[in-house]
Amino acid sequence: MGGTRFDCRKCTDEDKRKRGCDGGAKLKWQCEEGVYCDRCGERYVQEEGEKYLLWKRTKEHGLPFAGGWGEQPAWMCDIIFALDDEYNAWIARKTKDGDT
Repeated sequence: MGGTRFDCRKCTDEDKRKRGCDGGAKLKWQCEEGVYCDRCGERYVQEEGEKYLLWKRTKEHGLPFAGGWGEQPAWMCDIIFALDDEYNAWIARKTKDGDT
């Protein structure tokens, strides 16, 4: 993900209009169920997307740093464990609803 793509200074007036931006790269939108954000949606997607990619790559290729879990950075483990919990809760809901 390229950081310049999400540079607020590069948004045109048309981009801001489409995104509901008030000119300060802020808008109220529902980023999670019942949770409203007042940040630029483009930046939110970039930041959250990077966390998802870290989680996905770890699931596909293993830990990014040498050693076991104890040798991984705490911030990275927090992201992986939180997304594991969310994924497992999503699977449980799907299974309960019969969407398997």
